[in-house]
Amino acid sequence: MPWSHDYGWGQLLSCLTLGKTLVLPEAQSAAAVCEAIGTARPTLVAGVPSFFANLLFGVSDIARTDVGSIRRLTSTGSRFSVELLEAVGETFPEATAWLNYGLTETFRTACLTPKLQAEAPESIGQAIPSVTVAACGPDGRLLGPEEEGELVHFGPGMFHGYFADAERSTSTRRRAGGNGHALPEDAVGVATGDLGVIDGAGRIHLTGRMDRQIKSLDVGINLDEVEKALRGSGLLTNVAVISEPHRLLGNKIIAHCVVKPGTEPRDVKRYAKREMAKYLQPREFVITDALPATAAGKIDYRALGRKTG
Repeated sequence: MPWSHDYGWGQLLSCLTLGKTLVLPEAQSAAAVCEAIGTARPTLVAGVPSFFANLLFGVSDIARTDVGSIRRLTSTGSRFSVELLEAVGETFPEATAWLNYGLTETFRTACLTPKLQAEAPESIGQAIPSVTVAACGPDGRLLGPEEEGELVHFGPGMFHGYFADAERSTSTRRRAGGNGHALPEDAVGVATGDLGVIDGAGRIHLTGRMDRQIKSLDVGINLDEVEKALRGSGLLTNVAVISEPHRLLGNKIIAHCVVKPGTEPRDVKRYAKREMAKYLQPREFVITDALPATAAGKIDYRALGRKTG
């Protein structure tokens, strides 16, 4: 669990508050985690989904590690895939998994409990006590069960705004306005950008995003930011960045590039490695003569996704 993730600090503060022992692996690697489990015999393991994916699907000694001491697994960040959830159950048969969902701006707001994993493993669970998660329509109206909209979180842990950025703070917050929900008229929630539906049992199902924000290795990334960085290289006449699901990363960044005459593909890769933050660097570069366009003349990202897939 990286210290750059608030969930990492949460483990430290929880252990200090409760007087528990926190085990820190020697390095952020699957091998170091397996060694720590075998040596320290922890009862709880916490990590983001990409941590568990690399531990179970990557190069790891977890199959040869004695995990009998572990009684509980916790996670937050991205949604667990059903495949990963099943692998967790097979690898840690004596443990229960409690999979949380939320944002830095909202902290934890929903949980996929062991009971809900059996009922709806593809969901992110239900809102935790004192929190309401609702779907919101384009007009700001809070929607009912099975209606798709932007997920808005209400509760005592919501942030009050971004520092020195009133415009962004205002655009992120939503007022409840009644609409049949058990919320005060003046309740203010946090809009997540996630699209989803709440089913009749209160289980939350993610269906997509309103923007081009993804998570790769559980780091939030705006694909438009990746495009902007690549355009700044001066090596391309056009570029389109998309992502596709990846077993270990969560999402893999793919850059479709139209290079200028005289530019070699390796020049683009070298630029990205030299000038771009590591988490923004595309994992794959596709060199092409032209990018597909919509009838309006804009880049057809859906066509690129079909082509890549």
